[in-house]
Amino acid sequence: MTPKDILDVAVSQFPILYLDAETVLPLILIISLGVYQDKAGVIETVKTPDDSCEVARPANVLSIACVEDASGLYHEAVLGAESITVIEKAKSRRPYTISYLVNLRGYTAEQELPASVSSSLILDHVIASIDILNTHRARRVAMSTGQENDYPSDQELRDRRAAIETSMEETATDFIPIITIR
Repeated sequence: MTPKDILDVAVSQFPILYLDAETVLPLILIISLGVYQDKAGVIETVKTPDDSCEVARPANVLSIACVEDASGLYHEAVLGAESITVIEKAKSRRPYTISYLVNLRGYTAEQELPASVSSSLILDHVIASIDILNTHRARRVAMSTGQENDYPSDQELRDRRAAIETSMEETATDFIPIITIR
């Protein structure tokens, strides 16, 4: 699923949308991707070739989480603009496995999110965030036109979003590398 798919599904949940689709909605999507990134985290891995200690930098690297060689020894690495270079030691054994945190905020609207990402939680967060702003404006419209105001309170909507964020934390990536430091 792409970020655009998530936003399209979220927008379809609102028969009347009081928000600017060109500016506000993309910002809400980026914020929701960032909240998921911060609360749950996404870790991916890449291996170096057998004959090298360097690999091309993946597109959305946030930071390096761990580097280990073929025998499970911990290594340090340098995250460059174009590549990741493992600092080799005398006892190093290639290939190296580099685990890194993924920067979800850097994804384009059309780029597929990693399979490990819970698109449903991000979607729920986008819907809850849109609902907070949309309900606030709908409430103002109802008051100004004398209509009934039976919308949920701002606190109820914020509590709903907070519950989604708690769910994100509960699905957090448990990253416990088993490495040897010598």
